[in-house]
Amino acid sequence: MSKNEIKGQQVNSTIFVTDTLLNSGFSITSKIDYKLSEVDFKDLQSLPRLCDWISTGLAVWGVGLVIQASSRYLAKEFNYNAVYEPYELFGGAICLILAIVVWGIGFALPNPKKRLVKKISEHFDSQKPIEQTIYPKEM
Repeated sequence: MSKNEIKGQQVNSTIFVTDTLLNSGFSITSKIDYKLSEVDFKDLQSLPRLCDWISTGLAVWGVGLVIQASSRYLAKEFNYNAVYEPYELFGGAICLILAIVVWGIGFALPNPKKRLVKKISEHFDSQKPIEQTIYPKEM
């Protein structure tokens, strides 16, 4: 190949390429993106709501009291030196009932995180995949 310097002229040349992907064409399948705003992003990253924290704490506390009272009751029944206090069992039951009530209140209140996830899910369920076939250029 020789090195010729061309200045100030227009060169028209056609380059033929064989055995490439574009000779046979290809297809692309995609879905429309969901436009996530900054507010939506902050809703998704937010901490659990106060109702969720309280109901979880009451449930854990109630289960702990019920287990403790049950173990003391069983120890007393098997003639071990244990003091069974009925208020522990009743306190645990009351904590569990309160946890269910607070969880129900939290379930009934609007939750922005669940609402946003439902909205995103509906978007992707309603948007059908778009298939686009790209054919090679006819020469």
